Amino acid sequence: MHGFIAGALITFAASTFAGGPLVVCNQLATKYPGAGNVSLNYDQGTLGSRTKEQADALVTEAVSLWTNVATSTVMLSRGPDLSVDVTSSNYLAYLYNFSDGLNPVIYDTDGSIIDSMFGVGAKNSVLGFAGSAWNNNGAQCAYVEGRAVINGHISVSDTTMKVVLAHETGHLIGLDHSQLDNSQGLVNSNYPLMYPIAYRGLTSLHEDDTAAVSALYPTATVASVYGQLTGVFTQANGTPIRGANIWAKDINTNKVFSSVSDYLSQNTGYFKFILLPASTHYTPK
Repeated sequence: MHGFIAGALITFAASTFAGGPLVVCNQLATKYPGAGNVSLNYDQGTLGSRTKEQADALVTEAVSLWTNVATSTVMLSRGPDLSVDVTSSNYLAYLYNFSDGLNPVIYDTDGSIIDSMFGVGAKNSVLGFAGSAWNNNGAQCAYVEGRAVINGHISVSDTTMKVVLAHETGHLIGLDHSQLDNSQGLVNSNYPLMYPIAYRGLTSLHEDDTAAVSALYPTATVASVYGQLTGVFTQANGTPIRGANIWAKDINTNKVFSSVSDYLSQNTGYFKFILLPASTHYTPK
């Protein structure tokens, strides 16, 4: 049984999505099998005003943000490039083929693929989208193949484009959007990379991004680096509160981390997240 879901990054205000894993199946977070090794296949085309070589370099730099996390096992590598320039005339053969052994990174150079999928004019606001297909064996789900589509129609800086590319590959490996923003005292330029709007001005991961990928693809040493906070969020009468953004702040550094109540769809209000460093005192919110 196949399933597919995609997350998008946009340029204007929109409703926020739940943080944590992008897909929960059988009350478990869905991920790629084992350590999380994914080989990406780059498009043959251009990306707006950028040449293929320039676009390729940005993709490689962006995905390295995830593979360089010391407390995560996930590994994104570059496989053979696609054999064609994927356009609005042939994208269906690559976007919805879940058994071709490919994980395409598609350069939608003029935004026509995004318009075709989301409606005319979407290319003026949607910077990209990505996700992975998964199999459900009845007990646990696992991703099998992914794809990312990057919009070249909107002119953005290299910094923003790398944020877009890293954000979308985050979705591809199974990460959902983060809800941390100015409500927690963050300035726009330091919103998490997985925030649903392209505000981040740094080509690096926010601590919440690092914690999220470490929780989904943990190394054997993650427990010695991160602390763990778990609990249930309920009303006074015990009724579970589902979908609430729960966050904690390091009282010394003001670093913030988040989770979502009942993110495993257990109808208990359960939440769990990891915090850096393990020995620090945190104030939950």
